[in-house]
Amino acid sequence: MLVSLAKYRKLTGESTSSDGDATAELLLSQQAVQEFLRRPIECAVRTETLRVLPPYGIVQPSATPLISVSVPTGLTVDPVSDTLSGTSALTFMGLGIFGLDPTDPYPRSIVTYVGGWLGDDDYSAIVGSADTSHAGLPVKVRRAIAFITMTTFAPASVVPVGVTSVRNGDVSVTYGRAATADFVRESWFESIRGYRRQIGAARQ
Repeated sequence: MLVSLAKYRKLTGESTSSDGDATAELLLSQQAVQEFLRRPIECAVRTETLRVLPPYGIVQPSATPLISVSVPTGLTVDPVSDTLSGTSALTFMGLGIFGLDPTDPYPRSIVTYVGGWLGDDDYSAIVGSADTSHAGLPVKVRRAIAFITMTTFAPASVVPVGVTSVRNGDVSVTYGRAATADFVRESWFESIRGYRRQIGAARQ
């Protein structure tokens, strides 16, 4: 779980809910944030079939930030571009799945890696000795999960600083004193839009 019960209580000050109810809502809020951001968000070992792009064999896993890769061997993790690259496309040949779709110009490869943000759980068994200095849970995302959870127990909870309106399709709502729980939740989603994944050609 990315946001622990203790961190939730400290961030929001909410104390009326039971620990069981708050924990369950934190998990639901984390899932809602993940769906909004269009990508897996918590650190885990993942295996995906990905397109291999030229010139040196580049793949873009779905869960970022990237921490390490185990299959295939010899790949380099680029934490800036969130890509894995080989010395050539041949790096992937042993695991390649080629020619399945004649309309797709890219080969595909099975890739096993560790990716996602590090929250309040203990991830040492997953990350081992890998560098995780770039993989901490962003403050905005932590606060979004916590305050979206809080709207279940305190519907008039705080709207994030800097968000004055929320647009959903053709509907726009401007923040006022009588903000509804739905508006508060949407405003927290809006505050983390910058972390939303852009669907790229190299993704699964």
